[in-house]
Amino acid sequence: MSWTYSTNVMGPFGLWWFEENNIPFKIIIVNNRWTDFKDIKTKQYETWFGGRIDCYCDNQEDPEYDRYGRELILPIMKGDCYALFSNWLDKQITNSLVSNEYLFKKYETETGNKLIFHESEKI
Repeated sequence: MSWTYSTNVMGPFGLWWFEENNIPFKIIIVNNRWTDFKDIKTKQYETWFGGRIDCYCDNQEDPEYDRYGRELILPIMKGDCYALFSNWLDKQITNSLVSNEYLFKKYETETGNKLIFHESEKI
């Protein structure tokens, strides 16, 4: 029996979150066809992602088995951390369902990369 894992991004998608949390941004100039192709200034924020870890088991006899899969919380983290963690997680297989904390520690130990969670997240 084995468990596999993958990330599922669920946000943050609202501009309010970036503004409320003082996420750094840079001003970029874009040419917008909706404004008669006039240049407009827009904010390009640092990327941050969070959501859930989808967990799937191939053995219906496993006590944690659920035909729809299980979910673990994935706190909001820096975008580059999210991408690296997602790629690593796609290759993980365990004999039993493990916690998100276990996966975070294993990732950091195996890769030497530190996951940077947003300060508003409690893990």
